[in-house]
Amino acid sequence: MAILGRVAEVVSKKNFYEFLKFEIFDPLGMNETKFHLTESDRENFQPLYINNETIKGFTNELDELTYDINNKAYFGGEGLVSTLNDYSSFCQMLLNGGIFKGQKIISQESIDMMTKPYSKDDDNGFEIGFSFFVLTDPDRDGTNSPKGIFGWSGYHNTHFWIDLENDLYGVFMTRARDFSFEISKDFRRAVYSSLKSEK
Repeated sequence: MAILGRVAEVVSKKNFYEFLKFEIFDPLGMNETKFHLTESDRENFQPLYINNETIKGFTNELDELTYDINNKAYFGGEGLVSTLNDYSSFCQMLLNGGIFKGQKIISQESIDMMTKPYSKDDDNGFEIGFSFFVLTDPDRDGTNSPKGIFGWSGYHNTHFWIDLENDLYGVFMTRARDFSFEISKDFRRAVYSSLKSEK
């Protein structure tokens, strides 16, 4: 993803944040999604929760990045902060095949390319496309999630997935370490168990 971010800069002749704002964030109204935090943003920024063998508790002192407004750490695979409303707009666009409120943001061909599996099965039922995981073996996943869902997870345990079959998406946002795929699995298991019981 870091390499793809640099490719986007070279092709667009914009830095990665400018590229994302122009192509994705502004059209989706994602005004709270950025690589920096203002003073007022900081007041609303969730403290990081650390839960590992040596540290347990909330802190504002262990951010990997500064989030300073003048920073230039516009990485292809890390560093953005966002809100649930902004992230939901992004997911809704993907669920709609790249269209948001009648405007094409990403082509269906691009989504198809990004969600085409390019890796081998990871023994948990998933393969990796271009910046998305794709569920290819629901039995191994064991959450009742349907084949073909796709999404991603962030280092501080933001998890999302898109489900075209059931016309839904899921978003779980927190700031917590250590990273755990079990959060996403438990969330999806709860959602699909509920859907199954309704049917």
